[in-house]
Amino acid sequence: MNEVQIPFKWRDAFDRVTIFGGKMRLVVCSLAYERGCILFNIGALQSVIAEKQDLDSDEGLKTAAKSLQVAAGIFKELKTLVMFTSNQEPTPDLTPEVLNVLEKLMLAQAQEIIIKKAIAGNKIQIFLKTSNYHYSLRIKEAYKKVKVILKRMQTVAE
Repeated sequence: MNEVQIPFKWRDAFDRVTIFGGKMRLVVCSLAYERGCILFNIGALQSVIAEKQDLDSDEGLKTAAKSLQVAAGIFKELKTLVMFTSNQEPTPDLTPEVLNVLEKLMLAQAQEIIIKKAIAGNKIQIFLKTSNYHYSLRIKEAYKKVKVILKRMQTVAE
């Protein structure tokens, strides 16, 4: 089956050269690549939904954690999807390395919210006895790794 050849322009989400988008862009005639870009935007939207929640309410904590987990799942899936949808090199925001950072960041933030929920519900003692506590100790390390990778990417871009 032949795919319709409609050019699709994607701008790097993290390149802030202009107020209308990044200077790093790619034009591809691939519906599969366009689907990947749309999924990226949905993942980003899920992180915004999480950020807008009232973290002082049980419902807000639940929604934020779920949204961040969904975003992480999308970024994880995109790592394989984007590489097989175009014969061109993707923009920096769609490289496996950046998608991996985004996945880990979303998971770390979701875990942080789960800890906040445990503290708010006076269930911290139960939480401390579970394996989640040991995982939560790695949140700080995950944030450090994200920072190092982002600094490395910024240095390469300059």
